[in-house]
Amino acid sequence: MMFLFAVWVAVVPASPAAATEYPTWSQVAAARASETAAKMLIAQIRTEIQTLQSQTEQTAALAQTQGAAYEAADQNFQEAAFAAVKLKGQADAATALATESRAKAGRIVAQLARSGGQNVSLSLFANGKSADHLLSQLGLATKVTELAGATYARATRDRNSAQSLTAQADRAAKSREQLRAVASQAMDSARIASEAADSAVAERTQNEADLQAQLAVLIEKRSATEIDYAAGEAARAAAVTRAAGAAGAAGKVSSSGWASPTSGRLVSLYGYRIHPVYKTYRLHNGDDLAGGCNIPIYAATGGRVIFSGLNGGYGNFILLDHGSGIESDYAHIVDGGRLVSDGQIVVAGQMIARTGSTGASTGCHLHFEIRSGGVALDPFPFMRERGITLG
Repeated sequence: MMFLFAVWVAVVPASPAAATEYPTWSQVAAARASETAAKMLIAQIRTEIQTLQSQTEQTAALAQTQGAAYEAADQNFQEAAFAAVKLKGQADAATALATESRAKAGRIVAQLARSGGQNVSLSLFANGKSADHLLSQLGLATKVTELAGATYARATRDRNSAQSLTAQADRAAKSREQLRAVASQAMDSARIASEAADSAVAERTQNEADLQAQLAVLIEKRSATEIDYAAGEAARAAAVTRAAGAAGAAGKVSSSGWASPTSGRLVSLYGYRIHPVYKTYRLHNGDDLAGGCNIPIYAATGGRVIFSGLNGGYGNFILLDHGSGIESDYAHIVDGGRLVSDGQIVVAGQMIARTGSTGASTGCHLHFEIRSGGVALDPFPFMRERGITLG
């Protein structure tokens, strides 16, 4: 199997710009007294809104590109790791068989040596007491000689097979490590791009609604105050908090300290399959749990967020580091549904996201993975050993 190295665009962070100074509500109130001032402020606000939208679109496009490169690099690595494990198993089995074949050949050689170094046929001939016995012994000698030759030939073939498979396994392991480095670099680039995109969204979220409200006041020539606007925002924030609190109460943590990542039935298992979107035969690195859209997603256990952003076909994606080389990841999260950011510490059962159908997905679900040393494992038995049954 050949593996292609993923190529990605290097992320060059933009130079830090001076903080934008947005119009204040006092400026809006003052501008309402002058038609000229109002027109100037309307033009300024529209420019600010357009700039926010443009920045969001540009950073989102770069994050999509870097995320796709990250996913491609990681998929190459995962398939190389899968192949390396399989080849290592075959090489180990071939080595064990070769060892057994060599031992068998050695026993036959030792048996021949015990004849005193003479030709077996001659030795048996010299010790024969009758014609019938002699013929019988000669036939046995021929069979022993043939068996010795066949056993030696088999031992040689087994040794060569073991050496060939071991060499293939070594090459696969080397390729895997090279692809691991490529995937790691791609993840760093995707993280930078996603952080920039998240910052642009946060900037837009924080300021655009305020700017739109100010614009409406100026265009409609009606009175409004910052206090009125703030009161409406506070009411909306309170509603979001209540909804998040109610959803988060459903987290289930076992005595082992691990939690079910979400509700829903198990619809696709770990292993090779025909991808429902790409229509190619490829490794499915985790399990899919379908419980609907906007369903809470929980941290499988405590850890640190090492990636929260866009990841190609994974869509909106979160990767948690639990220590000792164990990681869990969560994919296809709904837009706006990532509730944690890079570097954040989470606890088992904490609500970290909501399900969606972003990326290469055919419907709302959670794609859930467990990784050890960066290599995806079958999550079903892993979680079952910790008291959690998926689906």
